[in-house]
Amino acid sequence: INGSDVDGIILYGSNNGRILSTIINTTGTGIQLTSGTENTTITGSTIRTTGTTEYGIHFSTANHTTITSSTIIVNETGAVSLQFDTSGNTTVQDTILQSTNGNTTFIDQGTPKYINVTFPKNSLTFLQFLPTSGLPKGNLTVQWYARVNVSNGSGWVTTAHATAYDINTTNVSSGITNSTGQILLTLTEYIQTNETKYYKTPHTINVTNGSTTNSTTHNITQTNNTQYNVEFTATIPSTTTTDGGVIAQVSGGSGTKKTETTATTGNEATTEIPETTTKKKTITTQKIDADKETTIEIQDKTISVRTLRLTLNTERENVEITIEKLEQKPENIPAPNTTILQYIEINKKGFNDSDIKKAVIEFTLTNEELNNENMSPLNIALYRHHEGNWTELTTKHTKLEENTHTYEAETPGFSTFAIGKKQTAYAPEEQITKNTTTKKIIYILILLAIIGGIYYYKKEKPFMSEFNNGNPPYHQKKTILQRIKKLFNKDS
Repeated sequence: INGSDVDGIILYGSNNGRILSTIINTTGTGIQLTSGTENTTITGSTIRTTGTTEYGIHFSTANHTTITSSTIIVNETGAVSLQFDTSGNTTVQDTILQSTNGNTTFIDQGTPKYINVTFPKNSLTFLQFLPTSGLPKGNLTVQWYARVNVSNGSGWVTTAHATAYDINTTNVSSGITNSTGQILLTLTEYIQTNETKYYKTPHTINVTNGSTTNSTTHNITQTNNTQYNVEFTATIPSTTTTDGGVIAQVSGGSGTKKTETTATTGNEATTEIPETTTKKKTITTQKIDADKETTIEIQDKTISVRTLRLTLNTERENVEITIEKLEQKPENIPAPNTTILQYIEINKKGFNDSDIKKAVIEFTLTNEELNNENMSPLNIALYRHHEGNWTELTTKHTKLEENTHTYEAETPGFSTFAIGKKQTAYAPEEQITKNTTTKKIIYILILLAIIGGIYYYKKEKPFMSEFNNGNPPYHQKKTILQRIKKLFNKDS
């Protein structure tokens, strides 16, 4: 949906509306929810507004709204990503809010809940509460995921009970681990009004398996309110392992489990050589067929690269790929002219770069990694060093899941790579201006109408052909055509 000085979508007193996988570019407001609109779901959508004092989404007397896996961007002074006037029970989850010159959030009487939402915390504004007005205070609840992995030293533990308590010892989230020993808890960092923030962290997380219980403290907030991931490993004493001793791990970073696994490819099964403690992974495959995509899964949280999708021009056997997360830039190469988050080395055996038909690197970054360098998740690129030069590869942000952003970049070969800030700042795909397309269409319609009239005139009035030593209708047609062409060229 593209527009200029108009709203993208307006739901007026609507119920159970669904906006799915929609892209809206406008200088007006992206979506208006007003006049008692209820139970609206917005999923997988991208909303960009380039107008001043406009909104990505405006909630005006709208309740029970859910926004998931979406991106909302505003670029002008006075614009707001999400404007909450009179709204209740609004949940925004796994979503990116970005504002270049305005605010990501403005709250009047709204009470939204943000779950795993990427947004600058200093771009939040509240309408000042006036006690004499009798109106309720607006507030924002900020929550994050905590992934709990439970193992007993020899494998993952299923059906273990995990319970989280906030700073007031209130039970806030609980559940049972799945077949991979994992459970996802949702923890509240704080509730904010126009007056203050009420912190709910640190949290205490208890994990119970049979008669064995393990407990730890998990603080979501770091200095200066920077959200980050915490990992802990607490080992049950050996005397309790007969009851299935529990290792509870709240994970947003590297894991500690080391197992023999099988990577999935498009051809033969591949054997992974576990090297998780050295931030290095070597994967081998017996054969890669020509012109057939092979997906190589890295399966190591210490390395940002998650998968390689490789297509070769020719069949190759005994292929080996080694991926290593480097602690720093190699000394023998220059640094890229941008901010770098990390360096990665990818080496290969069994084929050459010239054999590559297509190679795609999928990598991830957490909110913690981005926030540490004050980077926007939409301003990330993968760079490749080759023959003394760094090249910025075309990099796409493909998804946001829980606390992790996923990217893809296509590369012509393997060598040293760097993940860093794009050298060209992010800009919307399309800057919306007043479009002349409508005028051009009108001119074309007028032209067709004139030609049709001339045709009718010639057919019904043959005696006119003897007028003025020629064909007056044709002469008029030619003159009008010239005028229309002049107008068309002027507006193009």
